[in-house]
Amino acid sequence: MLTGIVPINFLKKRSIDEILDSLVAARFIYFVTSVPSKLFRFQISLIQNTIYELIPPSDAQNIHQSVCNYIEGTYKATIRAHYATLSLHYNHINNILSDGSKRRQAFQYTIKAGDQCVSRGAYSAGAEFIYNTLLVAQSIEDFQVLARVVECALIELKGFTRRMSLVSRSNSGERRNDQEIIAIYTLLKSEIHKKLGEAGGASSMHLAHVSSKFKLSTALSFSDRQMRQRSSYMFWTADFFSSDSSDEERGSYCVVS
Repeated sequence: MLTGIVPINFLKKRSIDEILDSLVAARFIYFVTSVPSKLFRFQISLIQNTIYELIPPSDAQNIHQSVCNYIEGTYKATIRAHYATLSLHYNHINNILSDGSKRRQAFQYTIKAGDQCVSRGAYSAGAEFIYNTLLVAQSIEDFQVLARVVECALIELKGFTRRMSLVSRSNSGERRNDQEIIAIYTLLKSEIHKKLGEAGGASSMHLAHVSSKFKLSTALSFSDRQMRQRSSYMFWTADFFSSDSSDEERGSYCVVS
């Protein structure tokens, strides 16, 4: 990725590999893996945060946008694998800009990443993405979508907890953790319904009937999760997917009626 976003004039004296080797030698970063491409991480978050704070906002915005452009242009066929990364960068851009011009992208990728976590059973990570989506949601449709995703998570979480309680699950710590996650999603649901009410949307009692175009598939069993290696959320913005996108690509919870 660096070769695609680093300005050419920055590499006149040294190559990217030489620069990375120097940073590793100085213990600023460390090598993680070379599959599918080279991956490095900062040794400590303090280094990363300090460097980021020293970057002028306009430069930071350009760096984040360059990363987004590179991912969206290079990985069109596998864009779902990059929802979390795109969420991170578009949220940074949205925080830097004051005109809200990137809010929609921040919302789309963050809810997509959150619902992708939910559909794969990663509920804690999903809750964090959903909370971050709540921070950039504005319209009634935004909150309606959030409500659907959270409701799906709660349905599956509660069903999973009941099934596990019928098996040999005697670990009280695991049961307590399940209840804590359910409590988090219940709080998220309450906050979303509150925001929806403030935005003039339908009451929580009628959320399931807001749109005739969509319906929630509540019959998904726990075994379905192994087959659902994709996000479950279908975007409301029609132009986000190409016209030939399949329902299989778009999701599993929200299906066309």
